Amino acid sequence: MMRSNLTRHVVVETTAMLLFSPRRSFCGGAVGGRRPRQRGFRWVCWDAKDDVDVRDAFVRRLRHRCRASSSSSTSSSLKAFASTRSALKKGGDEEPRSLPHRHHHHVSVVVGSNRGIGFAFAKHLLESNATIVGAHRAHGIVVATCRKPSEARALHALRERFGCTERLDIVRVDVLDEKTIEDAATFAREKYGRVDLLVHAAGVLHEPEGKMVPETSIARLDAEACVASYRTNAIGPMLVTKHFSKVMLKTADENKTQPIPVIANVSARVSSISDNKLGGWYSYRGGKTALNQMTRTAHLEFSRKKNPIAMVLLHPGTVDTELSAPFKKNVPEGKLFTPEYSAGKLLEVLKDVTLKESGKFYDYAGVEIPW
Repeated sequence: MMRSNLTRHVVVETTAMLLFSPRRSFCGGAVGGRRPRQRGFRWVCWDAKDDVDVRDAFVRRLRHRCRASSSSSTSSSLKAFASTRSALKKGGDEEPRSLPHRHHHHVSVVVGSNRGIGFAFAKHLLESNATIVGAHRAHGIVVATCRKPSEARALHALRERFGCTERLDIVRVDVLDEKTIEDAATFAREKYGRVDLLVHAAGVLHEPEGKMVPETSIARLDAEACVASYRTNAIGPMLVTKHFSKVMLKTADENKTQPIPVIANVSARVSSISDNKLGGWYSYRGGKTALNQMTRTAHLEFSRKKNPIAMVLLHPGTVDTELSAPFKKNVPEGKLFTPEYSAGKLLEVLKDVTLKESGKFYDYAGVEIPW
């Protein structure tokens, strides 16, 4: 026996509007002598003061699901729903507020943003120069992560400088602590419902007091230092990918076409096996090479999705930061970049990334680097 038209889609207009999907009746009881299947039931609730643009999206979604149905009840429900939406557009005593799961701004996450190139990434994204970041990323939200947000003076100063308390969130992430990564991903998902760009700029080459030193000889290889480099430079970025890719894949489903969400892991030219002409730096080279391999593997997995996300690797050049400080004297003239210059060039590379560029390794000039 065919189910009642009422069970296909029901829209109830009250102070809170409820949208029911197929396969369950409004009353939740049996229909036509059969009890509807519980699987597949889903409902969405919002208050009448919520963003009308969000309701537009639901109307379009409902129309799509009902396109095969010509029932008068469905049609009248849609008309009533649309009329209520129009009325809300015209009036209302309070400002509409955005639903967290349908945020309309571009959302970027920068991991390791308290200093160096990560800080420069965040700064460029807040400055919103469309020539550098792309028109679709201009004036977007930035979620800047670091290990100790309360001590991130540079980020707090950046927030005050641009007066962008609504555009900059400072969130704790320690890439050696997976729980902090998961919490940050949950924060972005619950507050914004999307992430369009993720830049992972955290990395380690050496540590104070000789705890980690780039090896010039195999005789200096230290097991603990090697593991520490691998955890920070390879495992950390992939744990970030693990947790943030969930919300980014949902973003891809919402976008459907361009722009494609992008995860960009900052690697280094010394990770290239074919480009290794000098040797040395066993731990750092190995960690970054592992990052390249795992990023490429993630690209292959995501590329099989109906709406994929892109995975790219970036070489920033030699940047004038604490990481490169002990080695600056060996850098040729004109090849030691400021963090602002390097991050700006890399954002230009990321500006027009499509699935065609995914799974590849690029330098600051947009030139592909061999594995």
